[in-house]
Amino acid sequence: SAVSEHLSGIDQKPPLLSIGIPDAYGKAGSYESLLKKRQLLPNQIANTIKNRYYSHRNDDDVSLICILADIFL
Repeated sequence: SAVSEHLSGIDQKPPLLSIGIPDAYGKAGSYESLLKKRQLLPNQIANTIKNRYYSHRNDDDVSLICILADIFL
């Protein structure tokens, strides 16, 4: 995206975690199964964020991130 391209040119850039669907065709399926396969369910997004930025914290943090992901998805 334009944001990640811009950030790549900055010397002291903030961390960036890209979460989304690859730019390629995949297999067909139900909406829920496609989200699950691409790790885009709220709890999966929360775990991805936790593993990248909060690996030293406990599972309560994952619950909070999951709630936030539910709100914004």
